[in-house]
Amino acid sequence: YKNFDFYKCHAEDIDKCIKEFSISDKELVIISIGSLQYVNQFFISDFFHKISKYNNMNLFLMEPVSLSFLKNDVKLSDNRAFTSFSHNYKKYSKNLITVEEKIITPYSINDKKHGDTAHYYLHLKS
Repeated sequence: YKNFDFYKCHAEDIDKCIKEFSISDKELVIISIGSLQYVNQFFISDFFHKISKYNNMNLFLMEPVSLSFLKNDVKLSDNRAFTSFSHNYKKYSKNLITVEEKIITPYSINDKKHGDTAHYYLHLKS
């Protein structure tokens, strides 16, 4: 695409990426599909803090999350498995505008392997 540039970076380095490519004054579209679940609580908080400083930013995320974690609504994050986390992305994004939020439940609650798994869709902008 002539008017698009694509960059890949770690969540905790989002500010370095934006600075390195001199795109802070551009319209930023950040997409995470299944990646932020692997970012720990400290770095996810840092990520949201960093992106909230940019104007003209849209974040689209679609991340797996535990339904029981969301229902308890006590913690900002919790372990979901050995290497992944459930995050309450809406709570982390308090300095951003929510355009759309959905909790998508594609699995039956009777599914022993995936019954507690949902997909957290969130579109945020600055």
